[in-house]
Amino acid sequence: KEDTQGGRRHVFDMNVTADDLEGGSLGFLAQGGAEIYGLRYRIACLRHFNEAVERAVHLVDVEDGEEGSLGERLRAFSGRIAEEGKERRLKVALEATQGTGGNNTTVILDNFLASKSLDNVGIASSNCIFVQAFKDLNKKPASVLRSVWDGDRVFQVSFRGESGSDAGGVFREGMQRIVEDLFCDYFDLFIGCPNNLHDINLNREKFLPNSKHIGDATAMQMYNFVGKIMGSSLRTNLALPFHFPSYVWKGFCGLKLDREDIVEVDSLFEKWLRDISECTEEMWEWSYGEEAEQVLKWTCTGAAGNELTVRDDPNPVPFALRNVYVEEVIKLRHAELEPALSAMKTGMFEVVPERALALFTWREVEVLVCGNPTFDMEDWKNHSHYSGYSSDDDVIKTFWKVMEEITDEEKSMFCRFVWGRSRLPAKGQPWTTNFHITKRGSVDALPQAHTCFNSLELPPYGTEDLLREKLLCAVRYGVVGILNT
Repeated sequence: KEDTQGGRRHVFDMNVTADDLEGGSLGFLAQGGAEIYGLRYRIACLRHFNEAVERAVHLVDVEDGEEGSLGERLRAFSGRIAEEGKERRLKVALEATQGTGGNNTTVILDNFLASKSLDNVGIASSNCIFVQAFKDLNKKPASVLRSVWDGDRVFQVSFRGESGSDAGGVFREGMQRIVEDLFCDYFDLFIGCPNNLHDINLNREKFLPNSKHIGDATAMQMYNFVGKIMGSSLRTNLALPFHFPSYVWKGFCGLKLDREDIVEVDSLFEKWLRDISECTEEMWEWSYGEEAEQVLKWTCTGAAGNELTVRDDPNPVPFALRNVYVEEVIKLRHAELEPALSAMKTGMFEVVPERALALFTWREVEVLVCGNPTFDMEDWKNHSHYSGYSSDDDVIKTFWKVMEEITDEEKSMFCRFVWGRSRLPAKGQPWTTNFHITKRGSVDALPQAHTCFNSLELPPYGTEDLLREKLLCAVRYGVVGILNT
């Protein structure tokens, strides 16, 4: 199309109509008085940019992190590169690097042994499920964790002394247990971020590597193993719940950390640094001067509450160097956990090719690995089938009404109950097994689940209250295999 508005001449195929913007899926872009022409122009530019990327990306070293390099500059535009193209290249890379050996590997996990070590939080003394899996799998070649067979399985799992054959559900349950141990009170490889400790409602649920383990050889191997499990979660679309902040995900994308990343995990600390930067000389003398109760030394508090040395200087920080102090503290806090983050990154890229993720944003990588903690009910319904019921039956309508009303935590428990995983695949990602509801059982009985097949046996409960009561009872007390088979 051609336009000479404002004396400018533009020739390109915009392929976007005014109707698309005014009433279609892009209508929100036309709000706020924005001109339709300008929006069409921007969309056309993005389309042409993506076409150019698609043609030339195989010629670019997207892993090159040197400042000013073409790879570094292209990654800076990762948010403007279409996900469809990135996901297509990722799929090709995963298929080309598929591993073998997982179907011949069985990991035996022991719940009784794990329960006996609940008071042993240290990495050397714990026998939690994560540690058991680490000892069994860490020395095996990474090709085992690049295996994907029978839909979403990487290896086989059995629980010592517990009946049940692994047709997929036991494996998913095992992987959930492995990851859960990373974010608990009885194992301290990771610790809650300072916002959790300070009870600040921003990323309170996020965890960081425990700085006290930095440099410990076993801990570094464990961090590496965590990265491998994250890679397996991505490969298999398991959507395992890794509760990490931007600190971790940005590292996988080769992105530099900034001040906002400190806010994400330690808001009070960042506010303190801001107060120092904005402090007047009079306020400085009152707070940190010679007459103050406490002078500011060249030290700071680390993410775990430990003291870090900013400079080997016994003198107090003078007012004139307050901004220098702040800048060096930020660099130190960013570098504090780098060994652990680097080990995780190395493990991840032993399972997933680094080049395949280089153009994703860090938030996109998080979704690829973890899925979404919220539940798209329409997507769930679209991946559901029925035996003995139809989608128009009152029981099924009541079931979905109850599912929509319960909390996300209860939805997660239900997902775990029927499928052995706590999150659904990200929207647009394939489901290895669709959800299946079968009409079976007495109304006096609880629903039963078969995690290997993402299947629920649902009796024909006559009321909404009865269905909700029975369903939540089964979910709350049968989530780890007591009632589900």
